[in-house]
Amino acid sequence: MTNGKGVFCEKLLSLDKQMAESCFDEAARCGQPLVCGLYKRFDPAVQFLHKKVHNKALGRIHRIVSVSRTYPSLSLSYIKKTGGIFYDGVVHDLDTVCWLLGENAPDTIFSLGHAFCQEIAALKDADTISVSMKFASGAIVTLDVSQHCTRSSDQRLEVHGSEGTLRMDNRNALGITEQGTPRPVCSHLHHDRYKDAYRDLLKHFLKTLKGKEEPFITKENFLWTIQVAAAAEQSWRNGSAVDLRNEALDGTVIKTEVP
Repeated sequence: MTNGKGVFCEKLLSLDKQMAESCFDEAARCGQPLVCGLYKRFDPAVQFLHKKVHNKALGRIHRIVSVSRTYPSLSLSYIKKTGGIFYDGVVHDLDTVCWLLGENAPDTIFSLGHAFCQEIAALKDADTISVSMKFASGAIVTLDVSQHCTRSSDQRLEVHGSEGTLRMDNRNALGITEQGTPRPVCSHLHHDRYKDAYRDLLKHFLKTLKGKEEPFITKENFLWTIQVAAAAEQSWRNGSAVDLRNEALDGTVIKTEVP
């Protein structure tokens, strides 16, 4: 940025709050865009849901249920670099639901999880997580995040409101629904499922370089997202709910790298 170039960060900028803040501040000082890769916001189906929620087509939002099961499973070396399931998987769904609701963070959050894979357990991480949240608006959100999906990527999202429900289902290139087949007719890899989101995210970055758009993810968005991810992990490790209603964005290091 100091050399007059915009920056696209495909992963989280940093899990160190001070470092992340300094990156955003430097971008502002240099007048260059800093775009973070929270890609699920850019998925066309998620964009459609956001427009409907924003336009009150569903009325008051009561419930959101998100399922995100990755296929194929991530490698151990990759998990070590990204900080674990809360900072590579859960964080994207947290960002999505907070954006849909127009709220920075839930009031309360509670997580349950387990490592079915011994190698993951050795990293003191989980490979299957359930996160429950309640927001100030009254909306209750459940996230089901897993690194185990043996047939095809499982990505679903339901938004329930006082005036109706919209659901984002799994889809494949053939448009075929399977029931009871021993092998998947059309396996869907995670990066295939979100190829449109990745494409539109890169288009967004190019537009920011030309000054046609401002970065979609702001400093406040990013800091709150990693703070909520940290609260979700804290809840899992401590076995108790975390109250975020009076939480300030304090603490320098949100999460250190998995050893």
